[in-house]
Amino acid sequence: LGPKIANILFGGAAPLGPQAQMGNIPCNGIGIAEAQGADPHGMDLDEEIYIPITTMLRRVANVDYIMGLKFEFENSELSISAEPVVRNILRERHSLSTGEADDFNILTPVQVQNIIDEMIKVFKVLLPAIAAIALLAGAIVIIVLMNMSVNQRTKEIGLRKAIGAKDADISTQFLAESIAVVLIGGIIGLILGLTFSKIASDKMDATFYIPFQTVIVGIIVPILTGLIAGIIPAKKAAKLKPVESMK
Repeated sequence: LGPKIANILFGGAAPLGPQAQMGNIPCNGIGIAEAQGADPHGMDLDEEIYIPITTMLRRVANVDYIMGLKFEFENSELSISAEPVVRNILRERHSLSTGEADDFNILTPVQVQNIIDEMIKVFKVLLPAIAAIALLAGAIVIIVLMNMSVNQRTKEIGLRKAIGAKDADISTQFLAESIAVVLIGGIIGLILGLTFSKIASDKMDATFYIPFQTVIVGIIVPILTGLIAGIIPAKKAAKLKPVESMK
């Protein structure tokens, strides 16, 4: 048994002898496997139970054939050279003639890496696109909110201009407010993202790592978004005339 499943089933006791039953099949424990951790697919190997293949075929699955095999090699070069050998053996045992398509699948580490590379390429395109759409939506919301703020604060703007505020002062004020709103939202989003990432990594026993550059980008991008989105409302506020604003 894997060390984790052994601890779950038997606590600190050694799982030796007829102590477990799989369905209707009594099993004798013969030992605990060494801790291996998670495999490349995220499956915890320490929670697995290993039984003889003959027992699996005859008593558990009730079949006389093997659904799949996994080969382990000392290095990747051996796995590459072994692929055609395994293919030829399977074709011979499956009585496949020359030109006839394989009735089985072989997945090599090279193929797995190619699949992962393709997935990474897709994520590199999709994630920035999603982020860009979110930033665009946020910018539109900021423009609408700041325009509403300008419309509701015309008297305040007129009063400030009447006592000497310049157009640049009014424009700077609304740009600062726009940046502040977006920055606060960005910080909240960053905190939530880090929190949920930490929770997810703890659940999956994965290493929690967030590059420092990510945090910096998460702060700078909202500032730039707020700055760009606040230009239109800021100009609108700066162009208001004191006499018209005080009406």
